[in-house]
Amino acid sequence: MVQGEKRSGADGIGYATLLVRVNRFFLALRNALLRGLTALWMALTRLLPPAVMVPPTLAVARLVWWFYPRLRRIALTNLELCFGDELPLRERYRIARRSLEHLALTALEFMCFAHWPHEKVRSLALKVTGWEHFEEALTQGKGVMVLGMH
Repeated sequence: MVQGEKRSGADGIGYATLLVRVNRFFLALRNALLRGLTALWMALTRLLPPAVMVPPTLAVARLVWWFYPRLRRIALTNLELCFGDELPLRERYRIARRSLEHLALTALEFMCFAHWPHEKVRSLALKVTGWEHFEEALTQGKGVMVLGMH
């Protein structure tokens, strides 16, 4: 090889370009698998009761914890910014992992609510205040913002 000449792969592209392409391929594959899993999960929420879906949802959240290191880093960085050295690293890991699990359970609830009748969703609410304002805004064709706490 002549000095200054770039090394290239079998088809004449540089190794850096090849690595970028391989990385993009695996990211696209991972994202396609995630979309497929989401579609499967939505279908399962139509067939199975939520209580049956909770354990596999938590398992998927734990897999996401390991296969999406960027999410893990963001959560841990945010906890470090909030608590600094006051909170041990082990506790920050626990909080970050549990927050992802709770996010997955919230997504499961939304998937279930998407196909449940209105009466069933409303029957789960412990206390609803101001519902008449919601209905009035809808009859007037106005937009509505709803806040739900749990």
